[in-house]
Formats: sequence, C-alpha cells, structure tokens
Amino acid sequence: MTKHGYLQTQDNTVMTRHGDLPTQDNTVMTRHGDLPTQDNTVMTRHGDLPTQDNTVMTRHGDPQTQDNTVMTRHGDPQTQDNTVMTRHGDPQTQDNTVMTRHGDLPTQDNTVMTRHGDPQTQDNTVMTRHGDPPTQDNTVMTRHGDLQTQDNTVMTRHGDLPTQDNTVMTRHGDLPTQDNTVMTQHGDLQTQDNTVMTRHGDPQTQDNTVMTRHGDPQTQDNTVMTRHGDPQTQDNTVMTRHGDLPTQDNTVMTRHGDLPTQDNTVMTRHGDPQTQDNTVMTRHGDPQTQDNTVMTRHGDPQTQDNTVMTRHGDLPTQDNTVMTRHGDLPTQDNTVMTRHGDLPTQDNTVMTRHGDLPTQDNTVMTRHGDLPTQDNTVMTRHGDLPTQDNTVITRHGDLPTQDNTVMTRHGDPQTQDNTGMTRHGDPQTQDNTVMTRYGYPQTQDNTVMTRHGDLPTQDNTVMTRHGDLPTQDNTVMTRHGDLPTQDNTVMTRHGDPQTQDNTVMTRHGDLPTQDNTVMTRHRDLPTQDNTVITRHGDLPTQDNTVMTRHGDLPTQDNTVMTRHGDPQT
Repeated sequence: MTKHGYLQTQDNTVMTRHGDLPTQDNTVMTRHGDLPTQDNTVMTRHGDLPTQDNTVMTRHGDPQTQDNTVMTRHGDPQTQDNTVMTRHGDPQTQDNTVMTRHGDLPTQDNTVMTRHGDPQTQDNTVMTRHGDPPTQDNTVMTRHGDLQTQDNTVMTRHGDLPTQDNTVMTRHGDLPTQDNTVMTQHGDLQTQDNTVMTRHGDPQTQDNTVMTRHGDPQTQDNTVMTRHGDPQTQDNTVMTRHGDLPTQDNTVMTRHGDLPTQDNTVMTRHGDPQTQDNTVMTRHGDPQTQDNTVMTRHGDPQTQDNTVMTRHGDLPTQDNTVMTRHGDLPTQDNTVMTRHGDLPTQDNTVMTRHGDLPTQDNTVMTRHGDLPTQDNTVMTRHGDLPTQDNTVITRHGDLPTQDNTVMTRHGDPQTQDNTGMTRHGDPQTQDNTVMTRYGYPQTQDNTVMTRHGDLPTQDNTVMTRHGDLPTQDNTVMTRHGDLPTQDNTVMTRHGDPQTQDNTVMTRHGDLPTQDNTVMTRHRDLPTQDNTVITRHGDLPTQDNTVMTRHGDLPTQDNTVMTRHGDPQT
C-alpha cells in the first residue's frame, strides 16, 4: 500500500487517490471512473468511447473510423483512405482528398472541383476561385490560395500545413500526425501510436495511452501519468502526486520525488539519484561514484581513482574513498565518513548523520538509527522491523509480509498473494487482489471490490460504484448499470443495446451496425459496407461511400452525387 492506503492492481500499478478502478492492461483509471479501453489506452474525462484501433474518441461520442483516425465533432462519416470528412458530411474523393462543402462534382483525374466548377489544369489539379496557379501534386487549392500539400490532401481555410499521411488538418494549423489521425483543435502534438491528443497539447505517448490535461510526460508502459507531470514509470506503476521518479521494480515512490533503487526499495525523501550498488545518494543528488561510494553535496569533479572530491578539494584517499569536509580519516571499505567522524560501515555504505549502525546489505540507514534490513531495503523512521522480502515496513512497525508486499498503516495481517492490506485490516484475498476499505467479501477472479460492496464479477473486471451487474467479457460496467456487451466493449452511459461487432453504441441507443462501425446520434440505419449513415437517415450506397444529406442516388464508381442529382463526371 502507498502512504494513503491506495489499493494495488494485478499488474503492478497503484490506484489513484479516488479509488479509481484498475484496467486489464497495466493502466490506471482517471479520476472520474472513466472506463478502460481494450488496447492499453485510457478514456478521457467524459466517458468517451474507445475505438478499435488504439485511438480515443472525441468528447461527443463521435464514431470511430476504420483507419486509425478520429471522426470530427458532428459524426461525419469516415473515408476509405485515412482522411477525415469535413463538418457537413461531404462525400469523399477517390484520391485521399476531401470534398468541399457544397458537393461539387469530381474531376476525371482524381481531383475535386472548387465551388464554381472551374476548369481543371493540365496537371490533374483544379483552379481555385481566383485563378490561383495549379498545384504540382493532384490536389485542390482552398478558398484563399493556401499552399498545396505534398500528399494529395486539401489544406484547411487558414493555410495550415499539410499532413504526411492523407489526413486533413484542423482549423487552427495544428501539426500533422504521423499515423492517420486528426489533431484536436488546439495544435496538440501528434501521437506515434494512432491515439488522439487531449485538448491542451499534452506530449504524445509511446504506448497507445492518452495524456492527462496538464501535459504530463508520456509513459513507457501503457499507464497514465498523474495530474502534475510526474515522470513516467518503467514498470506499469503510477507516480504519486508530487512528481516522484519511477521505480525499477514495480514499487511506488514516496511523496517527495525520491529516485528508485535497484533492489525493490524506496529512496529517501529528497530525490537523490540512485547508486549502481543498491545504496542511496546524499541529499543533494550529487553524481554517483564508480566504487560504491556516495558523492558529497556539491558534485565536485572526480579523482583519478573513481572517487569524487569534496567541497574543498581535499586529497583523495588511497582506497577509492572521498574525504569529508573536515579531513576525516578514510574508511577501510571504500566508504565515505559522515560529518561527525562516524565509524565506517563494513559493507560499502555511508553512515547517516547520527552514527547509526551500518547495514549489512549496501543500504543507507534512515535518520533515527533504525536497525538495518537484511535485504537491501531502507528502514522507515521509527525503527520498524526489517522485512525478509525486499520491502519496506510502514510507519507503525507492522509485521513484515512474506511476499514482497508492504503492510498498511495499522498492522493488518499480511496477505498470501503479493498484495497489501487495506486500511482497516480486512481479511486477505485468495487471488492476488486487494480488499476495499470496508472488508467486503473477496472476489474469485482477481478483481478488486469497489467502495460500496458491489458483487464481484466472474471475468476479471471490477464493478462500478453502484452495484451494476458484471459483464461476461472482461469489460467494466458504466456508472448507470448498463447491460454488458458480448464483445469486450463498454456500454455508453444510458444503457444502449450492445453491438455484435466489438463497437460501442452512441449516447442515444442507436441500433448497432453489422460492420464494426458506430451509428450516429439519431438512430440512422447502418450500412452494409463499413460506412456510417449521416444524420438524416439517408440510404447507404453499395460501394462503400456515404450519401449526402438529401438522399441523392449513389454512383457506380464509388463517388457521391451532388445535391441536385447531377450526373457524375
């Protein structure tokens, strides 16, 4: 358990302060109980639905695309070529471009005509309203003569830069993505993994996750950073609130950003960097030595024998140690004497300020002379007994565990399954889970009970706060007891019926599609060809296109007729 009695997950992560539920993929839920995705991402704050391709839906439940892009805010249909439709559901082109707002006719050379049917150029481009010169790459100029793209896309209204992947830039010149996604409205940085950045330009993730609102750095392990930009973990854990550094061993750092050790221990409170030999650096993060010693406070340049000089240029010792500030005699074991001439240790460690006894395992004693551990850990402040399994005892001398866990604050009995007890000494589980705060009965499937004694699930999921029924497919129920899906998806907030194809229904109970797409907001009928119907229930085409708003007839060549049924080109 962390200092605040947080619960641990099945995948070496730590629950946040608000009892958020753990995911099935080493991630941590956000503060508002958002649902986890099936692909190591985390839902945004408003319960947006997950996609099938490691992306995150926008705030208004827009349907997902088939090509790792994200639909715009108005549920516009997806394209067949990794682009995104404009706001008014204009039909797509045959060459990875986007039609203009008025359904102008397509050209014979895979370009799109502008609003006034200007004649095409000799190089497969189309002239804009003002006779702008043609492009060199089969694209169409926008209203204001914006520069052409190099990749058969169309520039937005303000001369935004083109993308490198057949997508369309948003209205504010956001940078293009490298993975067929669409940037949000505020120029957020692109992702490397088919995800969508949040609204505030948070840096991209490397692992299909979504950054929190404050630009926290990315994780390396499918986790989500906390609110204050804490550095990422290397082991599927979640950092605490104050930017503590990650551990190397599935543990959680203490409150003050101390660095992790190499031996399943926790660094002291001042974030000093770790050593290469299971020791702890002094208070000021001086660089480490090459010989199992600790640097002095000011990182003076090193000697010729793998030691570091102290503040006053004291001469180095003959045994790879460093003299302290007052010319204290060197030790016989490659250690450094503390300020008060404390006796050296027998194991390449450094004594603390009060002459505490040395440890037997290359660790550093805490401030109050606590007894040393037998397993490369550091004792807490009150002389608690050491553990036998590379853990650290909590503040009240609780008994050590037998399974590499840490006891909670009240001496609760240890678990038998590498977990930590909750705050009230609830009985342990038999399946590597952690009981909730009020001693609810344990689950049979490696899950964790929620705060209100909800019944456990049968499929390694976690119940929501209101006793919703468990799902049959390793998903998590939403807040209102919606029925579970049969295909590893998560229902929306209003109990909409589930789909049969691993998709998620929109907010108003629209009927599911048969082709892994998501219906728009008004129960429009699904298509048979992996497309999405527009807002007014227009009939689907037979060629993977989408009809415009007035039910115009589809063409035979994967194009869409204009609003008045004009013949195609």
